Amino acid sequence: MSRLHLYVHPTCSKCRSARALLDAATSGLEYEVIDYLATPLRRSELEALAEAIGDGDQQEGSRLMLRDKDLARDRRAATADERLDALVADPKLLERPILRFGSKAIIARPPELVLEFVASLGSQST
Repeated sequence: MSRLHLYVHPTCSKCRSARALLDAATSGLEYEVIDYLATPLRRSELEALAEAIGDGDQQEGSRLMLRDKDLARDRRAATADERLDALVADPKLLERPILRFGSKAIIARPPELVLEFVASLGSQST
């Protein structure tokens, strides 16, 4: 059985907001919080997240990268592979928070998107 996973940067205000909204929305539904700074994601995990979000194959690269401005000008990543390499090297660049259930995931910006995502899970089971 699939379980909700919330990928967070613990000091990020958007992550804290998403978690609070998820706590209120799930009322008893268990989910796992993954601090990807404490336990960095492997490249294969990042690839799976990009695919679940639905943008891992875009020519301009995965939306998992926070912002190019967060990279030094000489480290700008043009392709999805380069972006994934940068994320493996520096997990702080990961866009956050990310909410995943099975083969579907969203970048919860704004954090209120967690409510729509959880609601869509309920409508899939009926």
